[in-house]
Amino acid sequence: MAGALRALLFLSQVLLVACGTVTPPAADWPLELPQRERFTEAWEADAANRQLQDLDTYLGWVQRFYAGNNLVPGWTSMTLELQARVTSQRWQAVAPRMQALGERIAVEWAKDNSLRRINTRCAAVWRDALQEALVRDDLDAFLSRLEADVTALLDGSLAADLIRFERYYVDDFDS
Repeated sequence: MAGALRALLFLSQVLLVACGTVTPPAADWPLELPQRERFTEAWEADAANRQLQDLDTYLGWVQRFYAGNNLVPGWTSMTLELQARVTSQRWQAVAPRMQALGERIAVEWAKDNSLRRINTRCAAVWRDALQEALVRDDLDAFLSRLEADVTALLDGSLAADLIRFERYYVDDFDS
């Protein structure tokens, strides 16, 4: 009985992983995401990643970045939460920055793990720092630091292991 249960658990895990990497046809691309072509072009332009990851897998990870999962909110929900917490006038200035950041991060994050310069830990740090920026009313300054760090990560002048919460804010619990 224990062996059958183990096999069933293993099969369910395999199916969950497989479901996360299946990409719907172009006609089913979620409307709330940037255009599929943006990511298709990025995948086509990256010969190294194309050798390790097919387009459907890459696009599946792009969708996961935006959608998140039960444990971690995706970029879409983070953006909606941000929109709900700022004035509509402020949102008009922030929205294009968040969209551009989301696209730049997703293009890199969705790559094969061995190649990407932006990893899940970076995204988690940025999510927490975004929350702190709202608490401290420091959103514009934080977004400027985030934009600079994304650029530095992408050009290779900053290592992902340097992205820590303390890079953006002093953690009161560490004091």
